[in-house]
Amino acid sequence: MVRISDGSRQCSSQGQIYNGGSTGSGSPANQPPNKPTLVAPADGTALGSSTSVTLEWKDNGDPDNKPNDYRDYYIEIYRDSTLFNQKGWVKDTSWTISNLSTGNYDWRVKSGDGAVDSGWVGPWHFTVGDVPPEVICDNQSACFSKYESSGVGSWGYVQPGTGDSSAAYSQHAYWTYNSLNSALDWGKWQPNLPQAGTYNVYVWYPHYPGSAPETNSASYQVHHANGDTNVTWNQATNPGVWNKLATVNCAAGTACYVKLTDSTPEGTGTRRVWFDAVKFVQEVPATLPYTLSGRVTTTGSVGIAGVTLTDGTRSTTTGSDGSFTLSGVPAGTYTLTPTKSGYTFVPVTRSVTVSGNLSGQDFTGTPVDTGTSLIIKAISPREGSGSQPTSVTISGSGFTTSPAPTAQLSGAAGSIALTNVSASSATSFTATVPANLAPGSYDLIVTSNGHTSTLPNAFTVLAVGLQVSQVAPTSGLNDRTTDLLVQGLNFADGAVVALGNTILNTTRVNVTTLLAVVPVGLTPATYDLTVTNLDASHAQLATAYTVLDATSTLNNDLLSTNDQLWLNPVTPRVNTPVQLGLILQRSGGKAALEGVTVEFRRDAVDGPLLGTSSVPFLDPRASSESTTPINVTFPSAGTVTIFAIIDPQDIVAEGNEANNVVSRTVVVAASTTDLTIPAVQGISINGGSNTTVTEQDVTVGIEATDPAPNSSGVQAVHLIEYVYSQAAQRWIAVTQSGWLPYSQSPASYGWSLLPLSGMHYVQVRARDAANNVSIGNARQLVNYESSADRIGQNQTRIYRYNVAAGQVFSVNLEVLSGDADLYVWSSRIDQSARVSNQEGSASEQVVIPASEVVPGVYQVEVYGYSAAEYRLSTSNGATLASLQAVVGGGLDASKTVPSAPVVPVASIPDERTGSVPPVEPASGYRVYLPLTVR
Repeated sequence: MVRISDGSRQCSSQGQIYNGGSTGSGSPANQPPNKPTLVAPADGTALGSSTSVTLEWKDNGDPDNKPNDYRDYYIEIYRDSTLFNQKGWVKDTSWTISNLSTGNYDWRVKSGDGAVDSGWVGPWHFTVGDVPPEVICDNQSACFSKYESSGVGSWGYVQPGTGDSSAAYSQHAYWTYNSLNSALDWGKWQPNLPQAGTYNVYVWYPHYPGSAPETNSASYQVHHANGDTNVTWNQATNPGVWNKLATVNCAAGTACYVKLTDSTPEGTGTRRVWFDAVKFVQEVPATLPYTLSGRVTTTGSVGIAGVTLTDGTRSTTTGSDGSFTLSGVPAGTYTLTPTKSGYTFVPVTRSVTVSGNLSGQDFTGTPVDTGTSLIIKAISPREGSGSQPTSVTISGSGFTTSPAPTAQLSGAAGSIALTNVSASSATSFTATVPANLAPGSYDLIVTSNGHTSTLPNAFTVLAVGLQVSQVAPTSGLNDRTTDLLVQGLNFADGAVVALGNTILNTTRVNVTTLLAVVPVGLTPATYDLTVTNLDASHAQLATAYTVLDATSTLNNDLLSTNDQLWLNPVTPRVNTPVQLGLILQRSGGKAALEGVTVEFRRDAVDGPLLGTSSVPFLDPRASSESTTPINVTFPSAGTVTIFAIIDPQDIVAEGNEANNVVSRTVVVAASTTDLTIPAVQGISINGGSNTTVTEQDVTVGIEATDPAPNSSGVQAVHLIEYVYSQAAQRWIAVTQSGWLPYSQSPASYGWSLLPLSGMHYVQVRARDAANNVSIGNARQLVNYESSADRIGQNQTRIYRYNVAAGQVFSVNLEVLSGDADLYVWSSRIDQSARVSNQEGSASEQVVIPASEVVPGVYQVEVYGYSAAEYRLSTSNGATLASLQAVVGGGLDASKTVPSAPVVPVASIPDERTGSVPPVEPASGYRVYLPLTVR
């Protein structure tokens, strides 16, 4: 393969030319601005004990100086290879950041002109405090060597000015096409490490649009003191940042190295392999060899996340299971102290003498109760007719009797005060829900003695008749049973769902939600959905669900939903550029799609054009990817409806064109001095970090802050619950709250999970007084394990568990009827499943010894070989001998074992998904009064 380059354009043997990251011979109407130049602090600066830094960069202009005649900038800072802070789009060419903690920092900047950006420049590196050594070996450094089988200069490359969409490290990277299972080309990074020790090894690679996508099977060899660690890595994910490959032991000098070849299991020449940069970061300096470890739990042994442990010099924070490790502690005697807002601890401190690694330094935490805790537990009844007042009783704790509490319902129609409030005790009071309220679900907000508590989705105002509003998912294959969520109003006990003439097995969750099961074998077609109550009242949703033929390879459908139309930042502001994009799903088809176009318009499907973008690549038969972001600007404040039109020119042949338009209404906010986005720092379930529950009703604890500068304070939070749909092959939102008042940290909210066994994710966003809204990167895993669950043939229930190093992990599947099998996947993508799949109703078990545990997430899949009923239980840390005696387990050689999990173990709901309720520009509550007629 021969590649020709003139420094800014490249030509491959496939005859395509790349100029500035685009394909074709014409020049774009608008040229991106030039990349800025980083100025200070100089790359590699050590700030010592300073906890503040001013980042500076220089503007380098714009070739065509349009559409704006100025540049604005977006800045990202990474701490120890994890995104730490970000800011944009701003016109300043400097940014001062305070309160930095000890660590390694990387920062990068890109420039925008109001429509497109320059691509990233950087990163540059600086350190704060006494940190372990970090050594970077770039592809332009002397520590990098390579072999090009087609001769020197035959590899492709990107360099400054080539418009890469996600930056190469130091703006330069090599690439070559892959070779099927045969290593022809290779690159080797061999840095000179300053001292022996344990090192975390990271790789960096860019993304660059072209004729072939990046390989998903890059084969890295990490050579270290104990031999070789081979890691298969997907270079199509997470470009432009440091990605951790392995943790290894290295001697001082050049004995450790990383080698990458062009050999992958993909067809020759169909993928690109990147050779960019490698980083070695020492985990613990050789002069500080000891660790202190333990666990912080509640009195019920549930781990408490976010507790800070300090020995007076060093500090660490507990993880999701309450465990902690304080590293780099020299020999000596120390006082170990735990702290977390809202908790007291026993013991208050520990005196520890360190002469080696010390474990078992445990603490018990108790939430602080000042006697004024306000908690809503329930409202009865939970529903009422909109045509007349409804008397309700609200129970909980912390209610004052004089003065009586105030209460209101908050929903899409606004906020409505409850009347006739009468407080009988600190644990209950009565009130009246007024008549003439709009049908729908409402959150209940109670204020008493200066404290506020909220119960999401507490009360439902019934409609005049039965209503069906939506279903999720909207399609599914007919070779497996599918869980179908039906939402609407006035669903009574005994309500049933039908697709066409087929009655579905239906469970009533509440008055607004039904859970139905679509059976195997329905005839492929699009069906009307009907809900019928026992009194024969019924409502229909036309063309609600499409049954797909699992044996066909011709189905091809492009679709999306309004919660996948995203903006960054979430709150757009007047005359301030905001990124806009759409996450697009593909179902079916038999060939890859490239450059699927999406138009964005405002006000109507044929309204003013905001811009056009595309999705670079979509695989058959199921894939999802976001369009490349476009920058849009709104000239005035107020409500705007954004429409996304998928494949507007009908270039892609689809079986269903009816789902190619999605829309979302947002409120454009006025300009403000507070542009700092709040952050959700912690999410707890039932007062701790336990991720497994056996009851639907849980308590969600939330910690959120609004950092400086110009902080206006966190005012409200918003919750969305996601489950993974095997039929839709994506995460779907099943329940969400309105904006819930946030008056203290941490704050607690009651939540009722969808009663569907398996993994759920609760996503939380925070909003400050200036209406800045956080991105959706705060998510908490919750496994719902029912006492017994039914599963259909070819259906899979998915659970996830966090397993720490040194723990035995056991999974027991008690098969009550039918035939269910068990598959357990680790987070290592190169590992196959642990399997127990005996024939018939034999119970299954998988036990992973501590020595073989891969620390992190394990995904447990219960597969219905036939329709089955089962009970699942798991254990972390039990002794191997006691677990092996529980059930057993075994293999049936006649059954086919899957080669990959149903959903990748690393897959979680995208931080960009999830539409939040529009925030009205005016503050305060809207109060609806009863209509009086004289």
